[in-house]
Amino acid sequence: MERPYVICHMLTSLDGKIDGSFFSAPECAPASAEYGNIRKFYGCQATLYGTTTMKGSYSDGLAGELPKASSYILKEDSIASSDVDQYIVSIDPEGILGWDSGYIEKKGRPRAHVIEVLTEKVSEDYLAYLRERQVSYLFAGTGQIDCGQLLQILNGLISFRPRGLWRLR
Repeated sequence: MERPYVICHMLTSLDGKIDGSFFSAPECAPASAEYGNIRKFYGCQATLYGTTTMKGSYSDGLAGELPKASSYILKEDSIASSDVDQYIVSIDPEGILGWDSGYIEKKGRPRAHVIEVLTEKVSEDYLAYLRERQVSYLFAGTGQIDCGQLLQILNGLISFRPRGLWRLR
């Protein structure tokens, strides 16, 4: 089995938080700069975040109550067209995150296309919502995220060579 190349790279506070007001403290500036340098060194073009981090820092909050989907939508992967080669992979098992579009432009990083990772618990209404906003989505599990399955799916979509480039295949 072909396996993807994965780098686990985090900047955390002493109490284990990966996001928060500590990032704006002057004492954090050297660590933040080095974090960015390491991302550049490895040529990272895809970043994966969980629901809590996405909700607090990247998505447009929560989706809230959604209108009923106008037609039946199969629970299968949907890849929206994208004009960038940077990706934010969003772990969102139940489909609760809100989006204005399929792109994120934040924190001094290049514009990135959003790929939502869902389980089969997600509603058809949410799938219609994502499609309307051109947000890509993948299914990786029935009741909870299957990390092995997710990595296989991402490996099939994005090719990566260390210190090279990610490209949608």
